[in-house]
Amino acid sequence: MGEGTPQEPVSPAATPRKRPFFQFHLSTAVVLMFVAGVLLWANLQTPLKSFVMLGRGSPPFQNLSPVVSVHHGTTTNAQGFPFEVREYYTVETEDYSHWKKGYLILDILCAALALLLAAGACRFSQRCAEKMGWSPNTAVAAQFGAVAIFALNVMSGRPVGLGSHFGWPLSWSGRDHDAWAAIAWDVAAGLWCITVIGVICEWLIRRRERSS
Repeated sequence: MGEGTPQEPVSPAATPRKRPFFQFHLSTAVVLMFVAGVLLWANLQTPLKSFVMLGRGSPPFQNLSPVVSVHHGTTTNAQGFPFEVREYYTVETEDYSHWKKGYLILDILCAALALLLAAGACRFSQRCAEKMGWSPNTAVAAQFGAVAIFALNVMSGRPVGLGSHFGWPLSWSGRDHDAWAAIAWDVAAGLWCITVIGVICEWLIRRRERSS
C-alpha cells in the first residue's frame, strides 16, 4: 500500500444494546398479570369466621369497639392478605366494621414485593436457560408452573378458628409455632416441582427437534 493511498476508517465493535429498566419479556408481563390476579383474589376474599362467645369486650372484639356486646352466635368476616385489613361483623341486627390502616400499608408493600420478586425470578429463569443452552420455552413453562404453585399455596387457604391456613403441600398458619418449618417444606416442594417441569419440557423440546 502506497503512502498516498487513503486508509479506510475502522468502525468500532458493535456493543450489545442494553435493555431498558422497565422493559420486560412478554412472558414476564403475563406472569406478573397472573400473580397480581392471585393477590387481588386473596385480598377480596371474605372467609367467614364464626365465634361462640359471651360477655362484653371478649377477644377478638376488645380492640374493635368498646360499646359492642358480644353475644352467642356472633359472626365476623375479614378481608386482606397476608394481613387482615378490614374486619366486619354482625351482632344481632347491627353491622360493625373496623379498618386496620397499618396492615393496609403492609399488604400494599407485600403485594409490591411479590410482584418485584416474580419479575426477578422470571429474569433469573431466562438467564439460567441461556447459560444452560436450554430453549426459552422451557423458562416460560417453568415460570407458569411457578405461578400455578403460588396460586395453589394462596388459594388453598381456609378459615380455621381465629386464623387462616395456607400452603401446599403442607398447611400452615401464622399462629403456628412451627409455621417456618412448613413454609420451608412448601418452598422446597415448589422448587422441586418447577425443576421437574423445566426438565420435562426441555426433554420434550429436544426430542421433537431430534425427530424432525
